[in-house]
Amino acid sequence: TGADITEDILNFPILVRLTDSIFNFSQTLAGGEDIIFTNSNGKALPYEIELWDKENGNAVLWVRTDTIYGDDSTQHIIMYWGNESATRQTNSIAVFDTSDSIAGVWHLCNNSQDASTAGNNGTVCSAGDTTGIIGLCKKFNGNDSILIPGLLGSPETVTLSAWAKLDSSVALGGGEILSIGDAVLARMDYDDNGLGTGGAIHKSDTSNFNHLGSGRFLKHTGWHLVTFTFNGSTFTSTIFIDGIAAGSRNDPDIPISYSDVGLNTYIGKHANGKKKFGFFGCIDEVRVYSEVKSPDYIKLCYMNQRTDDRLVIFKK
Repeated sequence: TGADITEDILNFPILVRLTDSIFNFSQTLAGGEDIIFTNSNGKALPYEIELWDKENGNAVLWVRTDTIYGDDSTQHIIMYWGNESATRQTNSIAVFDTSDSIAGVWHLCNNSQDASTAGNNGTVCSAGDTTGIIGLCKKFNGNDSILIPGLLGSPETVTLSAWAKLDSSVALGGGEILSIGDAVLARMDYDDNGLGTGGAIHKSDTSNFNHLGSGRFLKHTGWHLVTFTFNGSTFTSTIFIDGIAAGSRNDPDIPISYSDVGLNTYIGKHANGKKKFGFFGCIDEVRVYSEVKSPDYIKLCYMNQRTDDRLVIFKK
């Protein structure tokens, strides 16, 4: 409710945050094994527990719904708990399935595992844990990174998305949020011709890049959801900041080239070795899709995942 979405969104992973101010953790099993979600018709919904901290009264769950209807404030799901003989139902790969064009989902909560069926698990290179916008996240100091082997299938059409909080950056550089071999990337505060926060693709058959900047510099302004899309059919790039389009460009007949770039994917680091793009700050909830997500989908992610969630309200 209050998410201001007009389009029906299919197969959406709803973020459900539980705190002891709205939920009595003493009524559940230690790890939340007894939690069950259904839609309003009683159909069980797959869900994942990202974080369950019963002692401190804090939990993060993702629930996959088949449809969220636009302009519908009456739609609801139901959460059950309290069955002492229940077995654990959480299943991340049922929530984040490659059938939904997901190439990878990294919650970055205590690990760098891919929560999706794609299985693109990462390796943490020194990045530490800290409080994120959704549970825990990773903190980077300019040299830290998360290495994900390979190029996620070298998608020709792609959506990159992550929550990021930039503390500082190098002069004439920027903060690399995510880079697929440097062939396609999302970056904050690129200090070059006023580009600011945006994305880029490596041009086919050239050593050049098409950069798209928003002109917005976000250092020291807290958490932001940065989303970069590239349509390999229309050759259109779009940058979204906090669910709103902040720039677009079209370059006919120029696809992404994965030739003569890096061999792996990195979070928090330039994927072809340029030190000036090391990330200083925090990154949370990184996702890659092999399709262009709609503006309403991107906006719904922001409205649901922001600290003052505009999608989910709790009623007993």
